[in-house]
Amino acid sequence: MPFITFEGVDGSGKSLQAELLKTFLERKGRKVLLTREPFGAFFSKEAVKAMADGKLNPVAELFLFLADRAGHVERVIRPFLERGGWVISDRFYHSTLAYQGFGLGMDINLVKSLCKMSACGVEPDITFLLDIPLKEARRRLGMRGGLSGMEKRDASFFDRVRKGYLEMYKWWFERMVLVDGRGEPEEVHRRIVDVLTKRFRGLL
Repeated sequence: MPFITFEGVDGSGKSLQAELLKTFLERKGRKVLLTREPFGAFFSKEAVKAMADGKLNPVAELFLFLADRAGHVERVIRPFLERGGWVISDRFYHSTLAYQGFGLGMDINLVKSLCKMSACGVEPDITFLLDIPLKEARRRLGMRGGLSGMEKRDASFFDRVRKGYLEMYKWWFERMVLVDGRGEPEEVHRRIVDVLTKRFRGLL
């Protein structure tokens, strides 16, 4: 069954769109699992705080996300797919490439190779990349009650992250779908459903 992922900078609306898509598919009678990364299997409170404060070594940060993903795939994603369900993940390895690769300025080819390894042979069938101007993303985060965790990093970091996502869209344009994240949530949802219905016509 399809494995669907949502990507985008913090504040792009990807989490809400993942939830709306889950509801849509369940109404169609599909068995759906909505999950997210980081999965949390390898993250201590101390590591999360150090990362938010910018005090965690970039290499350590990268490998935490890689280990977490491998556990996520083996414990959650692969078993559900094998049971015939649809899986929607709020972030997958594209986030690691965007944030730890492009954002932290690490070797992109190396990070790309490690991300592929951490996915343990599981690849998304379709990835929705929600793109939104950074000023709008920050405005939304502010309305949500302030910044937390990695959201506190400076604007130049998120500029690199967004540019990294757009670069990945060029690499994987056959699988990644670029979605304008502006507008009302229902409007964005309709765009996503239109694409999904055409892509998986035989399953919907």
